[in-house]
Amino acid sequence: MAEIQVTADDSLTAMEEVAKKLGPDAFIISTSNSNGQITIVATNDAENYVLPPLKPLRLKPVQRVDNFKTVLEEKKKVQELIEEPADTILVAQEALIDNLESAIDSLSKIKNANLELLLAKVEPLNDFYPVGLTRQAAVRAGITTGEQSVRSSAKNIAKSFVSGRSDEFYKSDFLLVSGLPGSGKTTVIKKLANNLTEQNVPPVIKIFEGVRSRTDFTSAFAWLQKHDQDEQRHIAILEISDESIIDVNVFGAAANYRSYNVCIVNVSHVGASHDFIIKNVRKPTIQNEFLILTKLDVCDLSLSEISAYIEIGAECLFFAGHAGQDNGLYPARVDQISTHIHDLVQHRKASNG
Repeated sequence: MAEIQVTADDSLTAMEEVAKKLGPDAFIISTSNSNGQITIVATNDAENYVLPPLKPLRLKPVQRVDNFKTVLEEKKKVQELIEEPADTILVAQEALIDNLESAIDSLSKIKNANLELLLAKVEPLNDFYPVGLTRQAAVRAGITTGEQSVRSSAKNIAKSFVSGRSDEFYKSDFLLVSGLPGSGKTTVIKKLANNLTEQNVPPVIKIFEGVRSRTDFTSAFAWLQKHDQDEQRHIAILEISDESIIDVNVFGAAANYRSYNVCIVNVSHVGASHDFIIKNVRKPTIQNEFLILTKLDVCDLSLSEISAYIEIGAECLFFAGHAGQDNGLYPARVDQISTHIHDLVQHRKASNG
């Protein structure tokens, strides 16, 4: 990407110098006036230039000026109208007024053209923000700059939210399930156990309920160790009552049992607000840590919820709804979430006419 700075006595001369160096489609980054001289900073790679964040601007409908070449032509017109020598004795007053009005109109077009170019770069997701997407989630999804289609942006958001099938989950010997009261973790544990036993060689699963202390963790590890030599695989599932005990106990006990694979599953329910999720849902601390969302059959998953989970780094592995196929436990899929987000945006656009 080439970025140049040009200083001249007037804007027209500076613009012509930019056009000579970068071509008629150059992108103006900034214009400043100091000591009677005009300084323009421009680039020939507008697609990859990242502008600093701006607050959304509200503009009246204007005639769109799409490129630098048109802006340059308008500036030339203004310069000619302003600087053209005029004999006031020979030129009628009406002609002078027409010249001034034309110059003002051209200046307005230049201003509006530059504003539209800025907005196209800074706000490519205006369709998503009103539906619930946050700027921080957009940054994590990597879609804050550049022009993208609604469908493409929705897919990038979904990729940041969905973990996809995880081999680490299915290879785990030690599975911790944590969640806030009322999130449905007890029911989820039963569904997880059923899901794991559907493998080609079903493992032996033992559920440890109401785990609250290091002693409980040690007991679960000891049970696994007891069956180390068995041909059939064994999995310990622990129901954690208080998530604050997870890190210190897991890493403390795991230090003595390094041969076991540990996975943490955080359970949360659909329908929580963005702020509630940010303040109350556990933020992942290890790579093998996933999210299961429950009560999907009660209400729809909102984009503000998805944004909150993206912000805290939680990746959704399963959805848990009513009992049925797969015992009511469904893998989270990028294509389904992407379509859901796309439909949310399109529905709002249709509702607003």
